[in-house]
Amino acid sequence: MTGIFFKKEIWKKYSQHLFLAFFLVVFVLGLFYVYFMNFAVLSMAERNSNLKKITEIKRDIQGLETQYIKKLEEFDIAYAKSIGFVESGPVGYIYRQKSVAIR
Repeated sequence: MTGIFFKKEIWKKYSQHLFLAFFLVVFVLGLFYVYFMNFAVLSMAERNSNLKKITEIKRDIQGLETQYIKKLEEFDIAYAKSIGFVESGPVGYIYRQKSVAIR
């Protein structure tokens, strides 16, 4: 009987400390939860912002590619002659049948 009394007495003595320790653990876990949820929300917001920037850059690249294709369509033989280029004669290649290195 004294063993049970002794356990109840210890419980009464330390119950407030145990409650405070439990409350502190729950509070710290709550802070971690809020911190990591805030981090996740900020990461998602930054990701969405980056996706919008990537979309704008892709749109700019498509515009530049369209301009490039239009410029390529302008270059033909008539345009080249109009800016001063002339046609060259037949192309002759010089080649050597012997190897360059001599033993």
